[in-house]
Amino acid sequence: MAVLALMILCIYSALIGLGLLTWHRVIQAPVNHSIPSGQSISIIIPYRNEARSLPQLLSHLDRQDLDPALWTCFFVNDHSEDEGPQMIASRLKPNYRMLDAIGSGKKNAIKTALASIETRSIVQTDADCLMGEAWLSSYQSLAGKDENIFCTAPVVIVQPLSILDHLQMLEMMALMGMTLAGIESGRWYMANGANMYYSRELAIRHYSDKAPEKAFASGDDMGLVYAAASEPNYKIKFNLHPDSIVTTPSINGMNHLISQRLRWSTKNYSSKDGGMKVALAIALSINVTNVLLVILTLFYPFLFPATLMMWVSKLTIDYLYLKSMSSFYHYGMPVGKYLLSSLIYPFYISFVFILSIFKRNYEWKGRIAR
Repeated sequence: MAVLALMILCIYSALIGLGLLTWHRVIQAPVNHSIPSGQSISIIIPYRNEARSLPQLLSHLDRQDLDPALWTCFFVNDHSEDEGPQMIASRLKPNYRMLDAIGSGKKNAIKTALASIETRSIVQTDADCLMGEAWLSSYQSLAGKDENIFCTAPVVIVQPLSILDHLQMLEMMALMGMTLAGIESGRWYMANGANMYYSRELAIRHYSDKAPEKAFASGDDMGLVYAAASEPNYKIKFNLHPDSIVTTPSINGMNHLISQRLRWSTKNYSSKDGGMKVALAIALSINVTNVLLVILTLFYPFLFPATLMMWVSKLTIDYLYLKSMSSFYHYGMPVGKYLLSSLIYPFYISFVFILSIFKRNYEWKGRIAR
């Protein structure tokens, strides 16, 4: 067991090394301060029961520094049961549009918006996200220069307070780092639907190939980045401009967090990206191994040195990796909360993995996904 654990640690170290080297290479490159292209752009924001989040989102959209004549935001109501639609209606602007989704689920909401969009370029985000004043400008500078671009960008947790918040922040930063490493190396592709840019033509081709969506689990982001990767003339990019960051609230409560992670697992199981599956399997393996070592050490105390070595090594490797990214995400990375979160994380992610094997249905935003 100790030899196997050491092999897993070496492979994991190589994966983190790739992420670290990629991060330093990209972050040290000159920032592109190109001016907006003058091409119009559309935003798609599907929403369902987001009355609590919409006022802040609308305020942040109102403050965008891009000329309102150059962008239109499509708010697509996915059968909300709260006051969200009324909130948007009360604050409508000339470049805001309200639509009702045809069918249920996020993908159907996006398909509904596509039928009304005329611009060549689209930015997509979620209704619970917040962004800086130059967020849209950081994307709009791409519009009109090369239509064959799919671009994803950083998503981080806003103002982590509790240990659970910090755990999610660390996990999200790690995912963003691995997304960047995969895209830059061309070994795997990931994206986050809370912050991505793509062409209308790509989305129409992708969604027109599919039957009407019946499952409530989305996967819109992963499906679209794979569609782009499958086209030889498309470029997949990670927008690491500081203005491109969006923040999203943490999930309150472990039950809701596990439901979201089960939703993510559903995307990963259905993925055809072998490189991504290998990368995620490596990250999962070291966490499961560390949990197993703790359990085995309770029965076989002679394993304690190997268990301690594995835990200390992983804590050190992860700290160096995450610390290198923390200033970009304006995250203080307090050592005490890092250690406590990192001690909890292997048990939490191992539980989610085991649960995902036996439980493929879960509740998400008031719906049961199967």
